[in-house]
Amino acid sequence: EIYTLSLHDALPILVDREDELMSTSTIPPLPCTSVARVSTTRPARYGHQLASHMGRTLTAQWDEEAQAGRLIFDRDGTVSGVLELACESGALVMTLRSTPGSLGRLEQVAGIHLARFGHKDQLAVSWVREDGAAGSSQGPLSAEDMARMRREHQERQARHSRGRATEMSSGDDTVEAGHETHVKGDHDPLQ
Repeated sequence: EIYTLSLHDALPILVDREDELMSTSTIPPLPCTSVARVSTTRPARYGHQLASHMGRTLTAQWDEEAQAGRLIFDRDGTVSGVLELACESGALVMTLRSTPGSLGRLEQVAGIHLARFGHKDQLAVSWVREDGAAGSSQGPLSAEDMARMRREHQERQARHSRGRATEMSSGDDTVEAGHETHVKGDHDPLQ
């Protein structure tokens, strides 16, 4: 079986602020924990791919020698969670620490990305909370699921492009974005 990695996936992740943010002293208390042990014969490949891909918008680190990594969910400038990645024989172990309000959302974000990357291997992600309760589950994904997700992604991209084009052509102080009107400078939900 042949797998294609983009050049981005093949390169090590280098982020200037990585050392600062990877220090536990800069991460706020994250009281909730959820763990997913994902069965795979290639845990390092998937751990690296997840860190590489998500490192485009988050702070990420992957250590090839240790076969371990970390993602810091800091997209909006505030750390809402930390995902530790560790390879074991036959599994990628993901340990997510977060806040009660963000835990389920971050399980979904990390899990669906991994399920998508591993759809040909039928990867399934099932989270278990620290109290033993079931968290969310993602995958395995079918070809139909993948096609639907691609369509949804393309639709989001098209809406985002239309919103940006409307904003750029607007000469007044408001921007039409879908059915909502936003004052320029306000947070645009389409971004």
